[in-house]
Amino acid sequence: MAEKREINKTEKSSASASGRAGKLRRFLGSFRLRLFLTILITGSVSIAAMYITARYVCSNTLIDKRVDMAYDHLNKMCVKIVDNMYIGNPQNAPQISSELSVAASLFDGRIIVADGGLKIVYDSFSAEEGKTMVSTEAIKAIRGGQSRYVSIEKEYAELSMPLIDRDNTDGEPYVGVLFAKISLEDEIVLVNNMEKFLLVTVTLLSLVLLVICFLSSMEFAKPFKKIEESISHVSDGYLDELVTIGGYSEVEQLSDTFNDMLGRIEQLEVSRQEFVSNVSHELKTPITSIKVLADSLITQPDSPPEVYREFLRDINEEIDRENKIITDLLELVKLDRKEGNMHLALCNINALLEKIMKRLTPIASSLSVEIVFESYRDVSAMVDEVKMSLALTNLIENSIKYNKENGRVKVSLNSDGKYFSVTIADTGIGIPADSIDRIFERFYRVDKTRARESGGTGLGLAIARSVVLMHNGAIKVESVEGEGTTFIVSVPMSFKAGGEPA
Repeated sequence: MAEKREINKTEKSSASASGRAGKLRRFLGSFRLRLFLTILITGSVSIAAMYITARYVCSNTLIDKRVDMAYDHLNKMCVKIVDNMYIGNPQNAPQISSELSVAASLFDGRIIVADGGLKIVYDSFSAEEGKTMVSTEAIKAIRGGQSRYVSIEKEYAELSMPLIDRDNTDGEPYVGVLFAKISLEDEIVLVNNMEKFLLVTVTLLSLVLLVICFLSSMEFAKPFKKIEESISHVSDGYLDELVTIGGYSEVEQLSDTFNDMLGRIEQLEVSRQEFVSNVSHELKTPITSIKVLADSLITQPDSPPEVYREFLRDINEEIDRENKIITDLLELVKLDRKEGNMHLALCNINALLEKIMKRLTPIASSLSVEIVFESYRDVSAMVDEVKMSLALTNLIENSIKYNKENGRVKVSLNSDGKYFSVTIADTGIGIPADSIDRIFERFYRVDKTRARESGGTGLGLAIARSVVLMHNGAIKVESVEGEGTTFIVSVPMSFKAGGEPA
């Protein structure tokens, strides 16, 4: 008992784990989750791109503006230094020293001016005057080059600019160099503050995005949830309740398609119930007759042999009728498998029809019906000869049995090179207009009394139609009540799976 309980616990645990795994798979594959992730990823990428762009633009704009302003101002100072011959005799141009000092204070930095030999003639810090500059940027500047270096981490920028004597056309035009180191501390602080603001904004936008993603996924998934509930309702057997879901046009279209499917399922269910009822009735009728005849023989043991023979003959006829119904039902079951049981071969349709006509001539003669075969050309086609023979036999035999005395059945064969057509026209009793659409239904009979007298099962036309459809063909019927009926069968000369002639 302990082992059994342990096994039950293990099975329950396994079933529970399997159930959780199934729920997880359904959740991961759900439309709601995928829509949520799609909106979230799209929105996140957009927010991240906006943040990176704004940060880059703000940072570079502020710092570049600061450096450009310093460059423009110092470039003007370079011109003044050369024009006032400040390099040769700084004492004669004290206003230049004053302006350089103001510029250093303005940009919260340091300005150094050196002559052509890189000897420092001015230092805003007054620490290096008289010394020689040893700097790659200074050497580059004294040769006419300019340099600009920005360090975000150390919060400063360096500018090296040559002092050019443009009036000196004979000698060396580069008379010195101006070096400036300016502070970017204020700009970096402003950029950091802006970054904090951007981070707060991005955080709020991300929270809003999460809420929008959740609400949107829930809202967009509602119609599909309704469809799921409707399908579940239908699976419980409620086929008569239509699905009415508004909102998106795609969902409305899906709802309409689902309702059309429900209508077809309901029709199939009605047809199935009617078919089962008809089969039960048709199979029960001969058995009932046999039972009555057998009971009559049992209750009349002293009846003469003639009566016994008559009753046994009737019993034999009912058994034959039962056998024919079962045979036709089995044939329909085989035909429902469609292309799987097709045995295609090149068949001479002329010879096939002649064989059928010859076989049915005795039946036609017994009913005083003339049958005529007319062929316009020799026709050979890829068909299943056995099934096609069954279909054409049922149609021609049907025209013979439902004909009038001294009536006529004309069978015509023709072809257009792509299809061959068989036309079966009779001068029989015809079919009422309200029954034409139903004559191919299983067990449907227009004249039930006459059908029983003729030995029909109500399956012949259904079999004929199934065979023609299996060959990707079509069957039409035209009839005038009291005047006659015409069946027109059209079948492709070459069979091709999928519904089109080869």
